[in-house]
Amino acid sequence: MSLSPRIANFMQIKIEELRKVYILGAIFFFIMGSFWSLRALKNTLIMTMAFTPNLGWSTTASEKQFTNLKMAVPWAILLIVMLYSPYVSRIKRETLLRILWNIYGFLFIGFALFFLARTYYPSYFGWVSMALSGCSCFITCESFGAISILLFWGFTNSITSTETAKKIFPFILTFGHLGALCYSGLLGFSEDFDAKQISFGINIWSVLLLGGLSTLLASLLIKKFFRCDNSEETAQPVPAKKTSGLNWKKFFSNAVSGGRLVLRTPYLLGVVIISTFYELMIQFIDYQVIKETKNFFGASNSTQNIQFSSKYYVYMHLFTILISFFLIRIILQRLGTRIAVVIFPVLTGVILIVLLVLYNLYHTNAYTWLNILVVAFVSLKCLVYAVNYPAKEIMWIPTSKEIQFRAKGWIDGFFSRLVKSTAAALNKSAQLSTLYLLCLPILGIWLFAAAYVGRKNKTLVTKNEIIS
Repeated sequence: MSLSPRIANFMQIKIEELRKVYILGAIFFFIMGSFWSLRALKNTLIMTMAFTPNLGWSTTASEKQFTNLKMAVPWAILLIVMLYSPYVSRIKRETLLRILWNIYGFLFIGFALFFLARTYYPSYFGWVSMALSGCSCFITCESFGAISILLFWGFTNSITSTETAKKIFPFILTFGHLGALCYSGLLGFSEDFDAKQISFGINIWSVLLLGGLSTLLASLLIKKFFRCDNSEETAQPVPAKKTSGLNWKKFFSNAVSGGRLVLRTPYLLGVVIISTFYELMIQFIDYQVIKETKNFFGASNSTQNIQFSSKYYVYMHLFTILISFFLIRIILQRLGTRIAVVIFPVLTGVILIVLLVLYNLYHTNAYTWLNILVVAFVSLKCLVYAVNYPAKEIMWIPTSKEIQFRAKGWIDGFFSRLVKSTAAALNKSAQLSTLYLLCLPILGIWLFAAAYVGRKNKTLVTKNEIIS
């Protein structure tokens, strides 16, 4: 007996569906790997490189610019969502994904060439070029994380049934976080970002180059997927008939159609809550981790900052892989998505209460408090990716293709980042203990929405209905 039938038997799927898992998993491997290597890079770029005192900035400039950029990101993402939404019904899904991923891939390669030139000719790059490159790279990386991942899952949801999703989504997630683990691990070997020789280390331009090439490779794999899988589920919709000229009124109507769908559909409003509210808690903790890391290692030590970040990213993805592979599949198949979608807010509440108690005991000890924050951040992120992600993505399956691509862009792209920017503004103006107390009533709303969406999803699947 060959290996593939054994794997298919373990996953409880048909052997024909296994190839779909392999290719989708490989695509998610490269997308997640690119994003998580660039995620650590973009934070360090703003906090310790682009706005440093040796470039003439004040000691608090990096934190202020980090907050301002976080608040600008949702609107950049909304603009991208509005630009691609009119083309959802006009071009094939494969083409839409490939166009956007190719754009991001070449942008990352362009940034890589910029920082490579800065490595050899630093005298030509002053505070203006560093500020502009840092801000544009930050927004590009943030929008890439939102747009590329939401389009991947929008595409995957549109070609998968609910029962199949319960079996294969945990394994696709495992592939993705294996990529994130490998790429984040590379940053643990990062050298001085201005070093001209890589040797056994990684510097800033090589990380950007790797991210760009990996994104382009994911684009090529989407094309291979349709060549290998001609099943009815993956059949492409017939693009709408093209008309001569551009009707701006219709273009704008299609651009905002995703937002209208969200606001008029109670089910989607519930999905907004389960897809975004957790970001408040995570952003509160993430900002504190970044701030405490900067204070502990020093604002000018970009290498140690990024090495430390990469190490806890490695632990996070390792634990996520273990939970995704061995636990969440059992929860989804035996307990159902209705229970899975409620587990996350309950466990998040427990973590926040414990963190609030530990804050009162250890926040004066810098090293101990930093490690407590890292453990809390890693725990929440593991729950997001291993538990909440597959559960909430299954919530999208009993919806129309228009909702899966247009409304999903508004929810996972704009609303999710808007919550992040709100958290960034609150981080700037409120004390940590106050923020954690504000989270408790939010958890109550989140738990109610999770229960409603889980119950409604079960009804839709049972009656074989979709929301359009």
